[in-house]
Amino acid sequence: MISITALQRGWPESPDMYAWFRQIQPTAEIGYSFFVYDVDPPPLDWIAQCLIPASPLSDEAIRFAFGQQGLRRVDFDCTTGWIYPAGGTKLGVYSFHHALVEHREYLFPPFATPEPRDRFIARHLEEARLSAEVNWYTSEFPAFVLYEQEKPPSVPFQSAGARPAVESLVTFEGADIEPPIPLNGPLSFLGVNTRWEGTLLDVETWWMVTEGPVIRPFSIMGHLMATDGAVLGVSDGLAVSPEELLPGDILVQRHRFGEVTGSEFILRTGVYWLDTMERWPVANMPGADTLLVRLETLQ
Repeated sequence: MISITALQRGWPESPDMYAWFRQIQPTAEIGYSFFVYDVDPPPLDWIAQCLIPASPLSDEAIRFAFGQQGLRRVDFDCTTGWIYPAGGTKLGVYSFHHALVEHREYLFPPFATPEPRDRFIARHLEEARLSAEVNWYTSEFPAFVLYEQEKPPSVPFQSAGARPAVESLVTFEGADIEPPIPLNGPLSFLGVNTRWEGTLLDVETWWMVTEGPVIRPFSIMGHLMATDGAVLGVSDGLAVSPEELLPGDILVQRHRFGEVTGSEFILRTGVYWLDTMERWPVANMPGADTLLVRLETLQ
């Protein structure tokens, strides 16, 4: 049982003591003064922390806040990609620096949900639940927000054409391969999402981790091409350290292309080792080391 005043204001020394309870419905209300909660939260499996502009919680703060030993911690750059540890099949929490969400004042009731400033982050939190918002700073940690991922994401499974890189980049002869498309490396291709932000084209490639941790650095290709084969933009990268990856994780890499016009494009994607620049072959496709995906998009 928590008083409504305490729920709104917390305590002077800890204004967000009841931040978690602000985001859930009480079981009952007593005399317009108290809320009753019946809570038995299940144990968490992981916490994924965005490193931009800084990682909010230290290992010590995580142990204190969640009261669990052995909680898997994954650090990633949420502005360039995303990770769903265990494919979202196990309960976990995302932690973000408060600078990544719009500032708001508390309204009670109800509480408005803080809106991520980056649309990419907002899209990947659509299926998550706001767990807590702590918008004050201490010497131990900055202001932060927590979101609980309670179910697997909606994965954009999409077929792709596997081709040798030396072939014509716009050749789509033959049948496309249905996902998942395994590579001779620790990832399988799942699909692609596209979004427009003005003339900025935001493309996501989705991958399933099949082995891990990975000790060699690698990068995911994202080359935007016109239908005549002209390369319009290159946006390679990896949003998480390979050493953080475990089998079953779903990895999303963001590829951003600016000042793009048109309605039909081709994405050339794949993966390559950074130490040798060697591309990963497509499994069971001799000579193929590139995936081509049609992007039919309208602004």
